[in-house]
Amino acid sequence: MWKRMGLLEGTVALGILLGAGMQGAAPASGFPVAVRGSVVDAEERPLADVAIRVFIEGLVEAEVRTDPDGTYEVRFSVDPNREETVLLYCVPPRVDQAPDLALVRESREDRSAGIWSPCVRRLGIRPSLEWTARIESRMGLVERLARSGCAGS
Repeated sequence: MWKRMGLLEGTVALGILLGAGMQGAAPASGFPVAVRGSVVDAEERPLADVAIRVFIEGLVEAEVRTDPDGTYEVRFSVDPNREETVLLYCVPPRVDQAPDLALVRESREDRSAGIWSPCVRRLGIRPSLEWTARIESRMGLVERLARSGCAGS
C-alpha cells in the first residue's frame, strides 16, 4: 500500500490511522457488521477461550475470545466507500493446529491478483453474519482440503 502512495498521501494516511484511536474504532461512515458463531475442533466439540480476529486491509480491527461454550460475537464497521479486504481469522490455541479463516469482503485488487484461493470461505458483507470456525491439526486440514479438491497431491 505504501509503495503506491506518495510521501504526502502516506503521511496523511498514517495520521488518520494514528488519530483513529483504539482498535475496533468505527469509521465515521462505517457499515456495522456483527459476526456470531462458534469455534469447534475436528470432532465438533466447542473450544473455549479461542481468539477470533478481524483484519481490515491487514490491520487488526477487532478481537474477541470464545465463551466457555465456544461461542463468540464480534462487532466492527466497514467503510462502504473504500475497497477493502475484510478477513476473519480464528487463532489456533496450539502451534500444531491450523487456523481457520473466512473472507467477509474481498477487494477488487485482491480478487484480480488472485490473492485468496477459491477454497477460502466467503461470507459476504451483511449486518449480521454467522461463522463456525473449525480448528484441527495441520495434517487434518491438509487431508480435508485434499478430499474437497482444494489441495494439490
